[in-house]
Order: sequence, then C-alpha cells, then structure tokens
Amino acid sequence: MMTPANVNPFSTRFVKPGAIPFFFEEPAGAALIVERLVANGWYGQIIGPHGSGKSTLVETLKSIITREIHGTTLHVKDNTREIYRGLMEKVALLGETHLLVLDGFEQLSARQRKRLVQVCRERKVGMLVTAHEDLGLPTVFQ
Repeated sequence: MMTPANVNPFSTRFVKPGAIPFFFEEPAGAALIVERLVANGWYGQIIGPHGSGKSTLVETLKSIITREIHGTTLHVKDNTREIYRGLMEKVALLGETHLLVLDGFEQLSARQRKRLVQVCRERKVGMLVTAHEDLGLPTVFQ
C-alpha cells in the first residue's frame, strides 16, 4: 500500500498497536511514565497527534502497569463514543485494583468525560487515557 509522504506509515491505521514496540529516547522511559502515573494516583493522559504512537505506547505500558497494580486492566480502544453506556456499567463494577485504559478519550463529549472521571474516582479505579490535546487529567507523556 502506498502512503503519502506526510502520513506516518506506522500509524495504527496500518500497523496493529504493539506490533512494533514504542521507542523511548531514554532507557527508563516506560518506568518513568508509570512512576508519573503512580504519583498522580493512577490518573493520567498521554497526549499526541494522530499517528504519533499513543496506542503503541499504551500497548507497551500495559504489562508493566498490570504488574504494578496486581489487578486487571480494562482497555478500550475503538468506537469509544458508541460504547460509553456499556463502559459506564463495567466501570461501576470495578474497584481499586483496576485501571481503565481508554484510547481516544476525546471521542467522548465533555459531559461524558467528566462523568466517567467522576465514576472512576468514586470507585477508586485508575484511569489512563490517550488524547490529541489536554483534557484535564495529569499529563504523564506528551
């Protein structure tokens, strides 16, 4: 498949996230991100433009995070807006040893984002999201 010069050929449109590991400029990069997440009470956002590696980074971090919290990671990737109701029902059943990883947080309306954060905080469920811009959670990587 030919791609225009200004398109990232490693974007998730062309390559499954995690198929190519995320490249960190410093060796302890993943550990530093997890440290930031822990310091923020397991709440954080990864910010970057389309095709910058946010989904790949999340795939790289998942095993480290799961090992750290000794629990379950609920990872939601596609059609975030369409699955909001089901997502809220799942989060309502989770507890402190869980982390919601939501790829594409900006797909939810501002009201839905606010409510989801509120429910996660009430249930003490951690939250790591990807977005294209700052959406109010602590930034753990940009």
